[in-house]
Amino acid sequence: MVANFKRTVGTNPRTIKGREFNAIVVSEPSDDPEKNERVRARIKGQHDDLKDDELPWLSVNRGGSQANGGSMGSIGPIPPKGTAIKVKFAD
Repeated sequence: MVANFKRTVGTNPRTIKGREFNAIVVSEPSDDPEKNERVRARIKGQHDDLKDDELPWLSVNRGGSQANGGSMGSIGPIPPKGTAIKVKFAD
C-alpha cells in the first residue's frame, strides 16, 4: 500500500518528495474525524519526535487503477493499526 499526503509536520519536502518510506499505521480507520478513510502512520527517522496524535492524516491508495489511468474505486480494506505500509510523499 502507498499512502500519499501533501503536507506533513516535521519533514522537509525537498528531501522526501517522490520517495517511498516504510511506515507503521498508528491509528484505526474509524479514528479519522472526517471519515475519509485516512490513517496516521509513523515513519522511523522522520517522525520520531512526534506523538501519534500529531502525525498527519494519510490518504490511502488501495489500488483500483486502470490501464488508461482511470480509477475503479476503492479495493481492499483500510490498513488497521500495526500494519506495515509504504508512504509516498506527493506535492
